[in-house]
Order: sequence, then C-alpha cells, then structure tokens
Amino acid sequence: MTFPLTLRQEIENLLQGQKVSVLAKNYEQLSSRYRGNKSSSASLLTTYQEALSYATARMPATYGAVSSALDKVLQLIDTAPKTMLDVGAGTGACGWAVCEKINLQQLICLEREPMMRQIGQNLMQKSETPVLHKAQWFDGDLLKSAIFPSADLVTASYVLNELGSNALSVAEKLWKTTAQILLLIEPGTPKDFKQLLQIRDKLIEQGAYVVAPCPHIGKCPLVGENWCHFSARIERSRLHKLVKGADMGYEDEKYCFMAFSRQPLQISYQRILDIPKIEKNEICAAVCTPQGKYMNYSVSAKDTEKYKKAKKWRWGDILS
Repeated sequence: MTFPLTLRQEIENLLQGQKVSVLAKNYEQLSSRYRGNKSSSASLLTTYQEALSYATARMPATYGAVSSALDKVLQLIDTAPKTMLDVGAGTGACGWAVCEKINLQQLICLEREPMMRQIGQNLMQKSETPVLHKAQWFDGDLLKSAIFPSADLVTASYVLNELGSNALSVAEKLWKTTAQILLLIEPGTPKDFKQLLQIRDKLIEQGAYVVAPCPHIGKCPLVGENWCHFSARIERSRLHKLVKGADMGYEDEKYCFMAFSRQPLQISYQRILDIPKIEKNEICAAVCTPQGKYMNYSVSAKDTEKYKKAKKWRWGDILS
C-alpha cells in the first residue's frame, strides 16, 4: 500500500528546518509516554515539534490500517456514507484514508490536542480533494463531550485503547451519533481485541449489527492465545525510516477492528483469519464462519479450478 504522495510531500514541507535527530528523539519519548499512560485524561503531547514527530512516524501506519479495514467494510455494504465524523482525529490520517475510498460530502474532525489539530488542519487545507480542503476541525474531548455531531460514518482509530475503563461508555456515545456505520480500529494486540469484544457485546445489545470482521453476531469462537487481527503493509519513505530508526522499506501494521451498522447485512461469508498455508496437495486457511465457528477450510489440488483461486487467498479476505 502506498502512502499518498501529496500527503507525504506536505508533511515534509512542514518539516523544513527540523532536525531529523530531534524528530526521532521526540517520537521515542512520545511513544514511551503513550505506552506508560495510566490516565485517560492526561495530555501526552504538548508541543508542535512532538506533533510533527507523530505525524511523520504514525500517519502512514494509521492510514494503512484504516484503509485496509475500510476495504473490508465497503465490500459488504450497499450504500457508501456521505458524511463522516472522525473522533480523536490526531493529525488526520483516518480522514485522508477514507477520502481515498469514498466520495464524501462532509468531514468533521474532533481532536483535543491543539498542536495535532493545527497540523491536521494545515495538511488537509493543502489537499486538492474538496472535502479534505473544507474539513471542519473542532476541539473535542471524548470523555467530557456529552454529544457528538451525527454522521453516516463515525470513526475512532487508535483512540479507545487510551481511555481505559471509559472506552465502553465512549463507544456507546459514538454509536448513538452513528447514522450508518461505526468503525473502530485499535492496535492488533490480544488486550485491544478483548476490549473490542466487550464493545461488540454491548452494542449488539443496543441493536447494532456487526459488518466486519465477524460474519456473525454470536460469541467469538477464538480462545486462548488466538485473537482476531489483521495486517496492513505500507511503504516507508526515507524520512519515515530515519525518524523510526528503521531499515526496512515497508512497515507491517497489525491492527484489530470492528465495524457496526444500523442495517443487517444481506450476505453470508467466511473470513480468513490468518495467512493461508499453501501445501503441495492443498491450501488451508483458518476461517470464521457465519455459524460462529473457527475452523480450517481447505481446497485440494485435485480440484484444479478451486485450487487456482485459493492461491490468491489473502489474510483478511472473505470467502462467500
């Protein structure tokens, strides 16, 4: 997956005069703060330079995860959203990713950190995409705000994991303001997946339908050390590698997600939950089924046509 050239260039324009060594140090310190955060109300990013470091290091991965998750949602719904609310918008990666896939008419971004808002708004105003150029940015605190603007598509990426025990109540507030689709994206860890499952149970109780990744609304069949997550590969620029101290020309961003709809799906499918195993005599994939079961699905090499199609299976694909 390629990070938009226009966005990359605008980020680099903002970095003119900034020392890469300082950006790298800022990002390392910022990452350490987020990992050690025990208070969901704490402001962990306070300076413009820190926000620049964040934009440089994290926007590509967030963009990749959102884009990958959104692909899985769009292939299952009939009507694309027209309006979008992005909460905890950071520097705007989610909005950029969605606008690459959907012809939105309106985009509203809520972000409580002033420096993040400043950079995010600056980047979007340089875009030639009308809805990005005219995006509305507001100061919004997920814990303090009682209500949010309604939108067809409501998104929260890498936000709920920072809220601790408040995540469930915030997710409920976001669902209430969702007109069509609620998309939640979190780091691809067992802990974050468990939190999404708790949110899933609560929202189903409130009438939500699961769009993806689950092909059912029953109890999750994954147990023990197995958990539902996916991977998005995004190309790295030279600057991105320098700030993150990385050598590889790409980054594999592991993420979990849940998408909920106001309307039930009209399609039955199975979801591939891991990298398919290609053997000499068969191809086997771990799948989640419409019956809420986790099982291995295989295709024999003797079935030439199905085997040929199975060679194209990818982690996260649906089998209908």
